[in-house]
Amino acid sequence: MIRCLIVDDSPTFRGVLRGILSTAPGVSVVGEAGDGEEAIARAIELSPDVITMDVRMPRRNGLDAIREIMRVKPTPIIVVSAAARDAAEGVSFQALRLGAIEVLEKPHALDAARFASQSEAIRQAVRAVAGLKLVTRHRRRTEQAAHATRQAVRGRQIPSCIGICASTGGPPALHKILSSLPREFPVPLLVVQHIAAGFSEGLVRWLGDQCSLEVRLAERGEEPQAGTVLFAPDGCHLLLSMGRIRLDDGPPVKGLRPSGTVLFASLARELGASAAGLVLTGMGDDGAAGLKLMRERGAFTAAQGQASSVVYGMPRVAFESGAAEVQLELDEIPGALQRLAEPGLSGGGGSAVRRRRLLLADDTETILQVESMLLSDRYELMFARDGKEALATARAHSPDGILLDHSMPHLTGAQVLQALRADSRTRSIPVIMVSSETDDAIVKSWWAGGCQAVVPKPIDQQLLLGTVRKHIS
Repeated sequence: MIRCLIVDDSPTFRGVLRGILSTAPGVSVVGEAGDGEEAIARAIELSPDVITMDVRMPRRNGLDAIREIMRVKPTPIIVVSAAARDAAEGVSFQALRLGAIEVLEKPHALDAARFASQSEAIRQAVRAVAGLKLVTRHRRRTEQAAHATRQAVRGRQIPSCIGICASTGGPPALHKILSSLPREFPVPLLVVQHIAAGFSEGLVRWLGDQCSLEVRLAERGEEPQAGTVLFAPDGCHLLLSMGRIRLDDGPPVKGLRPSGTVLFASLARELGASAAGLVLTGMGDDGAAGLKLMRERGAFTAAQGQASSVVYGMPRVAFESGAAEVQLELDEIPGALQRLAEPGLSGGGGSAVRRRRLLLADDTETILQVESMLLSDRYELMFARDGKEALATARAHSPDGILLDHSMPHLTGAQVLQALRADSRTRSIPVIMVSSETDDAIVKSWWAGGCQAVVPKPIDQQLLLGTVRKHIS
């Protein structure tokens, strides 16, 4: 039987929680407390398996109570909080840093469906965290394990993007990692954190206040930038598609939306070996299947080690299934990410490998998807969807090669080619025309304009790959 202590200054809400937990199989409410001082005394007296804790209480608030309980009687604590106010002020996340396991919203009695869903989340959380062995000190890694980590990072390609998935225990782990990375960290990070609805905005605000990186919720259609950490919003899958953020309200994956596996699968598909994935502490197995796809495409993959995981569930599945090639304890992760991302560090003193960059310019999404599928595991890709954007991107980023359609809005491929050759910054960039155009005069204008090759549509995969290898060496 799981023995639960309820802590809240409202007798009415304590009664609500008691009623909710009375329907949870194998759970017994063994006591109640109305403030932080009483909570500490009851925790010592009753030795409960789990505590539900409000944070705003008289005499001694929930934060002080959590801090003291974790010192004298470490016990799994679930914060049951008023989402909007506490998330906005970061109170709930301070509780997680102090040792609380999970944060959930107080059920809303006026909405029957929402009340039922929130009540079930509380019942599940109490059953799930009871009996956890809490991480109070991180064991030091052996030198052999640390050497294995350095070898795994050594010589890897600098990733274009890093994906992270976390659940229970994730917010304090993310705080540790992100606050340790410098403002000029050269790689964007995409994060899926399982958290109760209503807390995502507060989480990114809290992390943003604690870190030098820019931390915010991802926005549909934006391009991830270096030094930016983008989180999945409530109720949306987070993906990378054609170099831009895609937010998807498709079906939950194993009950989860957002899902780490969905994020990782998109990185595998879009970037191949030019990506990295990390599974942090959490219950269940989210992320493992997608991380395995990343590893199969040559990406660097890792999972948080058991010694520092609040819940060694998701990381264990990721490592034991072969999806994660290495385990990293929490203190090691920031350094490993910096070695992976910084030129000269991943190679152990030599220069890091930089994949050649290709600009794919086409106004048809299907063509961009085909080209991306064929080229993403060999090249770093950029995208343009009209002639004007293609020219601006080429001038701004000087890609190593361009695959250029002819029939596009604003500027045709021939006009873009002419402008590229007239500009000293872009004159020498190899250009491969990929087009269904058959007009002899237009095709001759491409050759006269200095294109290196022509690949007709519909695209022959082997011809495209061979042409790119030949002209963009």
